[in-house]
Amino acid sequence: MDSQIVQQVPEQGRQDRPRGVIPIAAIQFVVSALIWLPSGLLLLNDAILYHRYAAAAAAPHALITLPKRSHPYYEVVVGLPLCLSVIGVLTGIGLLRLRSWARRVTLCMATVPAFACVAYLKLHHPKYVSDALFVVQDFTNVLAGCLLTILLPVSIWWWVFFMRADVRSRFRLKSQQARESTPMS
Repeated sequence: MDSQIVQQVPEQGRQDRPRGVIPIAAIQFVVSALIWLPSGLLLLNDAILYHRYAAAAAAPHALITLPKRSHPYYEVVVGLPLCLSVIGVLTGIGLLRLRSWARRVTLCMATVPAFACVAYLKLHHPKYVSDALFVVQDFTNVLAGCLLTILLPVSIWWWVFFMRADVRSRFRLKSQQARESTPMS
């Protein structure tokens, strides 16, 4: 009788999560932090500048002026990365809990940036300044190409992993169990 109980415990533990879910969730957590880190530092820098120099800039004959940033600037530079970071963290948590919505959102998060890089490389044609010496050229195509070199293999890896039949069935099973276990109000 005791040997049957001991043998059943490992069987139940094997149903937890597919092997690649933890690294993918970890990548999402790290990338989410890295997306918002520059925006957070910029916001912190602006707050320090305003705190430090606001009184000096408000004087009638002030020699110092504070940078004026518009609301759309903060929405794009701070708000958008923050929203993407929150989505990434929530999706990582959903992956660890084997939620099927997290699998679908992860596939979108793997696909949309790669397609955006391809579209940018296809549509953006930089203008070169040929007669000026020591002019920094438009390097955004190089940046988009480097990003695509990183994003394309990751996107393919995630699509191959999450579209496997055993992985999809585990996510479906876990989501069904979660739906059945929540009481209806």
